[in-house]
Amino acid sequence: MDTVENMLTDTIPNSEKDAYQRLKETGNLPTPSEKARRIYQLANDRLTAIDDLAEVILSDPAISAALVKMANSVYYRSLTAITSVDRAIVRLGFKMVRTISLGLSLIARHRKGACPAFDYEKFWSETLIRAVVARDLAAIKCENDGINSKLDPDEAFTIGLFCQIGRLALAAAVPHEYEQLLMQTGPDQQQLLLEREKEAFGLNHNELAADMMADWHLPPSYCLAVRCQKSPDHVRRLQPDSTEEIILDLLDQQDWYLHMLKFTGTMSAILMQPQIRLSKAVLDHAVGQAGHLGLAPSRFAREYDSITNEWEEISAILEIKSTETLSWNQMYRQACI
Repeated sequence: MDTVENMLTDTIPNSEKDAYQRLKETGNLPTPSEKARRIYQLANDRLTAIDDLAEVILSDPAISAALVKMANSVYYRSLTAITSVDRAIVRLGFKMVRTISLGLSLIARHRKGACPAFDYEKFWSETLIRAVVARDLAAIKCENDGINSKLDPDEAFTIGLFCQIGRLALAAAVPHEYEQLLMQTGPDQQQLLLEREKEAFGLNHNELAADMMADWHLPPSYCLAVRCQKSPDHVRRLQPDSTEEIILDLLDQQDWYLHMLKFTGTMSAILMQPQIRLSKAVLDHAVGQAGHLGLAPSRFAREYDSITNEWEEISAILEIKSTETLSWNQMYRQACI
């Protein structure tokens, strides 16, 4: 793993590292609480005993309640209901425990901020959509690939949850400067926004998100997927000469991760504007994107409706606002009129 981390670090320009350091020195970058960081450290250690992890979690009522609710959520509904934190840990697994703990901590600390042009409520809604969509797609991919799958739905959830955290970070670290950029850039001009961020701050929000995730010691594969989500050609520049299996496995996953992140953006855009009648072309494009990721068109309507139900339920658990949505068939009928 050190080889992978070194490979990724060596490809980051010094100018970006300097820019990230300047933003860190503002003291305003989003960071998880001390308790959430401790939970993450314990959950990231395979030698940690469940009782020891549960003891730390129980000292934070909000995280405790969220984990128990998550363990009884739609993802695990077919299983017996549970009420204890230790059993929630067993059901969720350490990966999901650390993700929910980090995510809930960040949400609680950043429901509002000093950048008026940044919609904090909308940001968290979109973020959770991305996480739910990513998890569902990975689960479908695992189902299709069987024992050959190298993907993990809980890992995909983590990538989806943090892939846009750089936007929140810029709003928190340089709120006045970022407000000016947002006011000069329309919601449909994301590539232009990335370019202007790079000019103004020395790195864009995707690069910043990856740097922050690396600082939180999230796996290199997560960071690489987030860094390259708008510039997939960058992955090809990272191809190493080494034939170490761990590096090859990492790079093999990237094409799927990158397409997955692009699709989470499409789904987020659809779900966040339920009152707008979308065109048939937009909806057909979403079906086509999902097909490339392993979701057959014949299953799309059912999976879309399942995603919206999961989004609404997980939103309630994490106290994030969700919007009322139409079923896929209702939306498609409207688009065909």
